[in-house]
Amino acid sequence: MPSNNTVRSSSVHQPDWHLSRLGWSTGLDTSAWLCLILIVVALGLLGAFHQVTLGIVQQSELRLQNISAYNQATGHCNSLSDRIARQNCLSLRQVLASEISTSEP
Repeated sequence: MPSNNTVRSSSVHQPDWHLSRLGWSTGLDTSAWLCLILIVVALGLLGAFHQVTLGIVQQSELRLQNISAYNQATGHCNSLSDRIARQNCLSLRQVLASEISTSEP
């Protein structure tokens, strides 16, 4: 008659049968961790690149809008028939252009 004092060793270190059956271990090996870290770093760099390029595009659009407004103001000033009014308009346009250029980052 067997004694009841024996402990089964199979119940102590039994791996997860469903993971080992599929060929996976419960912990990731080093190459999997390295791959995961590289993916996270690549996504972070991609996000940073997106932010930088978005800022550049927005600055370019603002610059083009300012150039267009400046050219329209120049055309308006040059279309004035009175010489003094034209000079005042052009000097005011120059002041506004200098304020716009100093406010841009």
